[in-house]
Amino acid sequence: MAQRKLKQDETPPPTVYEARSFDLSRLQGLSAKAIETHLGLYHGYVEQLNELTAKSAAKTPEEAAARVRHFAFEYNGVVLHELFFEQLAGAGASRLAAGGVVTEAADISFGGVEAWQRDIKLLAETRGVGWVMCVRDPMKN
Repeated sequence: MAQRKLKQDETPPPTVYEARSFDLSRLQGLSAKAIETHLGLYHGYVEQLNELTAKSAAKTPEEAAARVRHFAFEYNGVVLHELFFEQLAGAGASRLAAGGVVTEAADISFGGVEAWQRDIKLLAETRGVGWVMCVRDPMKN
């Protein structure tokens, strides 16, 4: 079904985000409480994002700036939890493949997989709100 074009003074309807379901039944290494906590956080981010997108447009530049920051925080919470659950629910290997891109990047950037894992675990144990993510920049390695 084709969408009609909005008139110049017309506001589009808000986007409604829906929480996804993840099969975490085969998950090992995280407690049921940790899984429950993250699922609860995820559902909270989805709820807050929907409340934010349902609000009327900002009326001042300051209000617009605050809304953009709030949107980014809530949206990132949704997306990062979905990536987290996708990785946990996947069939992924328990060990990194020798010669794979992650192993190669760990060798280049940290001197080996063991040093990279120590660094990631140390970061994951720090106090505060946030995420520890590993990304590969194909332009650098």
